[in-house]
Amino acid sequence: MKKLLMLGECMVEMAAADGGLYRQGFAGDVYNTAVYLKRSLNTPAQVGLLTAVGDDAMSEAMLACFRAEGLDNRHCYQLPGAMPGLYLIEVDEAGERNFLYWRSQAAARQLVRCIEEDNGAAFSGTDLLLFSGISLAILSAEHRALLLERLKALRAQGATLVFDPNYRAKLWGKDEAAHWLAQAYGCADIALPGLEEHQLLWGQQSPEQAADFLTGLGVKELVIKQGPEQLFVNGQYLAVTPAEQVVDTTAAGDSFNGGYLAARLDGQSPLEAAKQGAALARRVIGYRGAIIDKNQWA
Repeated sequence: MKKLLMLGECMVEMAAADGGLYRQGFAGDVYNTAVYLKRSLNTPAQVGLLTAVGDDAMSEAMLACFRAEGLDNRHCYQLPGAMPGLYLIEVDEAGERNFLYWRSQAAARQLVRCIEEDNGAAFSGTDLLLFSGISLAILSAEHRALLLERLKALRAQGATLVFDPNYRAKLWGKDEAAHWLAQAYGCADIALPGLEEHQLLWGQQSPEQAADFLTGLGVKELVIKQGPEQLFVNGQYLAVTPAEQVVDTTAAGDSFNGGYLAARLDGQSPLEAAKQGAALARRVIGYRGAIIDKNQWA
């Protein structure tokens, strides 16, 4: 059975509900991808999270949520006295979202220290690992460098590395992000960016320009997202059907990644996998919050 590892942060989510109230859940880019990958995958595999949480009641509830989704918790480090980060989603009438974060002391910021103290044991036997720009942005520069060295070694051992830059201007400066995201691309086999990120960070205005940049860094497979109606998949344009109703776009890219990777692991071509990813994202943005409730999913 393949070991699929999602590296990064899960947070406490406060999503708008009816009557001016908020619904508490758990979310975060790599966690969202892990959930939708696990739910969509037909091939038996062990989908797990590599993250750090605290030992408080909210962290315990988060770990219970992971288990309820069938995710492997073995590589979730629990730090005494620490707590997870929290974010609140504000959504406008078009379903576009704005995030407010409380994460400066989040346990996940210490993830690399945990990995180093464990001598990278979590990576043993990994077949595929996904990480994101947010996974890097919350770390110190020293920890980013250490993590990327670990990931290069993992790739050299035969693991497939997947990277989504998921650029968030609130987390780091433009030049700093451009430097570290390019370094991360250099570790990746599969890249799942948005064109807008490449326009902002590197001035690449077309998917072809972004693709040339990525292949030059060693990326072998890529899907460039271009809004709700078009994808660029390994040199081919793919038109997709936009959602009829957009409620909340919070996990649009994350759910696409989960659906895409599930289809690839199930043996589908990149083009067919992109169609599955787009269909899943189209469904997810019709619901509030990042994760569709299991009952609604069924």
